[in-house]
Amino acid sequence: MRTFEEVKDNLKSQISAILKVTIGEIEYDKMYNKKQYEKDQTTKIIGVQKMQSYLDNIDEVTIIRIGNDVNRIIEQFQNTIKTNPLNIYNNFYSTVQSWYMYSPIVLELHELDLKLSDFECFRTMNYTEAVNKFIELMNVNFGTNIPLPGAVDEALNEYYEKTDEHEKAQAFMRLRELQRDSGLLEHAGDFTLLNNDKAYQQAKEICSSKTYL
Repeated sequence: MRTFEEVKDNLKSQISAILKVTIGEIEYDKMYNKKQYEKDQTTKIIGVQKMQSYLDNIDEVTIIRIGNDVNRIIEQFQNTIKTNPLNIYNNFYSTVQSWYMYSPIVLELHELDLKLSDFECFRTMNYTEAVNKFIELMNVNFGTNIPLPGAVDEALNEYYEKTDEHEKAQAFMRLRELQRDSGLLEHAGDFTLLNNDKAYQQAKEICSSKTYL
């Protein structure tokens, strides 16, 4: 497996490349294609600002991406188990190898550089135990805090149960942090950063208020 720093450096390179291309397109249109510049400049400038924000918060972006990758891998592996239970039971290694090579999340597997041996827990444990063990393995390797299945739902229920302002703010912060760590704050390559999340920052201010006893 790669390290957290290796995944981060890879992401930084990808985002920097997108940023460079977008800035180049803006400059080109500004000089040679005024109509296109006037049409797209707002959208592209927002894109530049977004990419720069990702670079400024690259650690958080990396946490979100790793959580997203891990949970997508688990989801796809679960589908393979459901579709081929006998093959998993009788021919575990060949089935996993085939899934590894032709899986729809091959990019995620390569981004984290997972090996076939990293899925060994799914051969020797029941599924729930295997998922927990797999997440534990990922967290130890990457230094992340990917929550176990059900943790986000529990945090959401806890948030709705709170009525006190400060307790509700604390519950909201915990919910958002679990969503971040599980990768739920990435959507089609766009990241919601807690540093820029007004609701999260407002809850943080409430929790740190001097009136909180």
